Amino acid sequence: MRFLSIIGAIYYVGSLYAQDALPPLPEGPLLKRTPNNCVWSVTTQGTLAIDQAKNYKTGSSKDEKSTPSQYAKITKTGSTILEQNVDQQGLASDVWHINGLRLTKTPAGILILHDSGGGDIYSINFDSGDFAGLDWISAQTYAGIKKYSGRDCIVFKGKVSPLSSRDQADEASVIANLRALGESVWEVKQIDALAYIDLETRLPLYAEFGPEKRIYQYGQASAPLVLPSEYAATLNRYATQLKVSRASAGKP
Repeated sequence: MRFLSIIGAIYYVGSLYAQDALPPLPEGPLLKRTPNNCVWSVTTQGTLAIDQAKNYKTGSSKDEKSTPSQYAKITKTGSTILEQNVDQQGLASDVWHINGLRLTKTPAGILILHDSGGGDIYSINFDSGDFAGLDWISAQTYAGIKKYSGRDCIVFKGKVSPLSSRDQADEASVIANLRALGESVWEVKQIDALAYIDLETRLPLYAEFGPEKRIYQYGQASAPLVLPSEYAATLNRYATQLKVSRASAGKP
């Protein structure tokens, strides 16, 4: 009995030491938005987390080294943001974000939608942030201070869903229906997440989502963004139609 008490005391002291070894969480915001005149890139390497989730369902495997990188360059000047994306197949696409609207070019012309995003680790809601998949960062997921590329960083570790926001909603719906029928349900799929946030700027430098790795680099925009004439003309027509529609709706 005394031996067990000694072991328990050693475990307790060790636990206190482990807690003391973790430096205090630095004051201030844990994650900031980029400056209003900024350009940054996000290079994604390794098996994408969403592919891992699909493989988890099908039981198949995928070689991480064979997965091409994805690349995104984002430029922000004031309230105008341009996303330039290159997917795993090397296909490039531009997305403009302006005044709460999202403009993309399609074979049928310029498509305008209300801006949306967030709720997963892939899409960005530019109304509230500049980075995808970092909403889980909090004081509860704080894991210490470490160096990354010579910079002091605040480290966070947590769990996230590898599914898109739509797939997460579908998963939750299926689980709820099975529970209502008294059937057994599976645990919501989650993967490990890791983030290194620059201590000085409070911007992410590196993140992991399962086997997926993201590297962030920053610079300053050289000139204010100017919406191309094709996009601007479509946006002007949209604004005129919206004004007419609102005026008609307001008539008695």
